[in-house]
Amino acid sequence: MRECQRLNRRVFFLVASLLLLASFRAFASWDEYTLRGYVKDLVGLHRTDPHLVEPGLRLSNTIHARQNLRWYPTYTLTGALEVKTWLAALLIENEAMDGIEPVAEGVPEFGQARYFDWSWTPIDQEDVTLMTTIDRAWVDWYAGQIQVTAGRQRIAWGTNLAWNPIDLFNPYSPLDFDNEERPGTDGLRFQYYTGPSSKVEVAAAPVEEFEKSVTAALVKINRWRYDLHFLGGRRGRGTVVGTAWAGQIRGGGFRGEALYTYPDEDSHIPEPYLVAGVSGDYTFPNSFYLLGEVLFNQRGTTGPAGGLHWATAIAEGELTPARTSLFGQVALNITPLIRGSISGILNPHDRSWYIGPSIDQSLATDLDFTAIALIFGGDERTEFGDLGQMLFLRLKMSF
Repeated sequence: MRECQRLNRRVFFLVASLLLLASFRAFASWDEYTLRGYVKDLVGLHRTDPHLVEPGLRLSNTIHARQNLRWYPTYTLTGALEVKTWLAALLIENEAMDGIEPVAEGVPEFGQARYFDWSWTPIDQEDVTLMTTIDRAWVDWYAGQIQVTAGRQRIAWGTNLAWNPIDLFNPYSPLDFDNEERPGTDGLRFQYYTGPSSKVEVAAAPVEEFEKSVTAALVKINRWRYDLHFLGGRRGRGTVVGTAWAGQIRGGGFRGEALYTYPDEDSHIPEPYLVAGVSGDYTFPNSFYLLGEVLFNQRGTTGPAGGLHWATAIAEGELTPARTSLFGQVALNITPLIRGSISGILNPHDRSWYIGPSIDQSLATDLDFTAIALIFGGDERTEFGDLGQMLFLRLKMSF
């Protein structure tokens, strides 16, 4: 009983400290420093599909705080430290959920290969987990046409809006809706700007298992009103070459990416393969937004794509286990303060699907409310058929 009381006190003081930090906005900026961030409260309800186990239900609550510190010692030097803290509590769970992953882990995610382990879990109990991680920690030096960044950072390569085949360093899942900053990696990045919209870039991200490290170079140019990307390098046990573009056709966005991988002779992958995607989007004058995207994975399966297919595809950077994937989204500003959207993914081979309706509302300055559902359907062992249904309510206060 005393241990439970001590745990409750620690949780209370943590939440109070996070809210107090958010209230000190007036003191969060200095001449050489800036401090920004947010506190989010996410309530999640997860219901399993009957064909997986007996219908199960889980209700959880996660408090997520983020502090983004910037340091500007000179005009050419910038430092950053960004820390994330999660406090996750399991509120309700019935016996049918035993062995089923928590709500936060129920959606397939792309792991991040990092050299340093900068995560701490001071509380790790069955019903309560407290974890803190350093999500960004980098130093950036800029002089003329040269920019060098070292540390844990976001190396964002890619032009598409749902899946990015050429994003060698930080691939992510379009289902990961609650991580707007997207993953980061421990690496070194060198950029040389040859013009206003052109550059040469070299980046490396080592990991302890050296065969999983990534080293690559990218050239970006602008021709015919299109941004064109060309890249090559090493990822894991393979050599990669790729290209991408971004431009417009009659006012609508037109993008594409392609990555070809040549596995080493000692690799478990028997032959080269292509992963490519094409997307288009358009915004009408009344704010109605349309997005469509197609992804092709030469190594993907045309059969049921659930189970181990997910883990294999993510580990190899293939983004999806299916041979073909279709993504769509529609959105509209219902009022100046309310925006609604519906996104969806279809696996045309095993006929499993995902639909995600959401509503975002600005309640006040720096205070936002979001309601989002993740609805999955399909037969057993298909890509989305075993994931059930999820509902999330989120309140976010920025500072």
